[in-house]
Amino acid sequence: MSNTFEEKNQKFYYKAFNYINKNRKTIEIVKNFEEYLTNNHEIDKPVFVCGLARSGTTPITQMLYFTDEFSSLEYRDLPFIEIPLVWNLFNKFIYGKNKEIERFHKDGLIITQNSPDAFLEIIFKNNIENYDENGFSQLLKSNYKNINLKKELILTINKVNKLRKKPRFLSKINYLVSRIEYILSIFKNAKIIICVRNPIETAKSLSKLHYKFINESKTNKYFDFNISQLCHFEFGINRKPLLFLNCEKTKSYWGKNQNINGYLNEWINLYSYLIKFKTNKNILFINYDNLSEEIEKNLDYIQNFLEIDFKEDKKLIIKNFIKKQKYDQKISESIDDHLKNEALNFFYDSF
Repeated sequence: MSNTFEEKNQKFYYKAFNYINKNRKTIEIVKNFEEYLTNNHEIDKPVFVCGLARSGTTPITQMLYFTDEFSSLEYRDLPFIEIPLVWNLFNKFIYGKNKEIERFHKDGLIITQNSPDAFLEIIFKNNIENYDENGFSQLLKSNYKNINLKKELILTINKVNKLRKKPRFLSKINYLVSRIEYILSIFKNAKIIICVRNPIETAKSLSKLHYKFINESKTNKYFDFNISQLCHFEFGINRKPLLFLNCEKTKSYWGKNQNINGYLNEWINLYSYLIKFKTNKNILFINYDNLSEEIEKNLDYIQNFLEIDFKEDKKLIIKNFIKKQKYDQKISESIDDHLKNEALNFFYDSF
């Protein structure tokens, strides 16, 4: 199984996550030591990439990471995300050579140990009450108060900036869709990219991956535990809708095994909520379907928003990377015509 969790590492992740959960005092001691080593700099224009899963958030995050302008949590930082400085002294002995593999989704996206992903979500998991039940998609507005969460976010970003020797932080974090106001209250100059993709293709892709997660659970005894520790509720046996939305209709569809209709309903609910941020100067919506059609124009748009400069050699890498991204969604499942028309009309009118 060549995927996000290489087969040889599955057991290690399982043991390590259990160790972390059972030895919080030890982890806290190491965290305090790392805090002592870390200068608490002002965090300048961090970048967060979010959107419904399968909307292009991972390719966009990887594309931005190719610029070498940003620090980020990487696969090699797993599973000790909270103590990246100390773990960095040992992780090479666990992971060995930096191999390229196709991620579990089988969508052509190649990752390495140095690839970024949504690992900052673990900080939210550790600091939001009842995270696994409803906290993961709790609506956090600008007046939300959580001293520990704020402290841990700032500290973690400072640690990663120190470790990667870069001044600006980047993270994909899909569940940020319910925390945009909160994040902007902490990092007032943050840049947030919201990815959006054709709703029908998004729903098909989500459904396809859901079945893949279900099947993986049957043969891999570590899979569900590891996935839950990495805060994935979008697919598989632990699937849950975004609870801050009106999700009863989504649950109803899923309960009748109408997976695409459920995901399509969630798409409509989510982007109907997010559209209110379209005029916010700290937020950029990216239509992932249009990204490759006018690459030069879109890259200029993105770099102006992020206030960075895509150097020509990096721009060539990015262009080639975008062209390689292909999605083949062959899945036979009936789609509600009303939902389909509502979603497509909203998509084409708004994005």
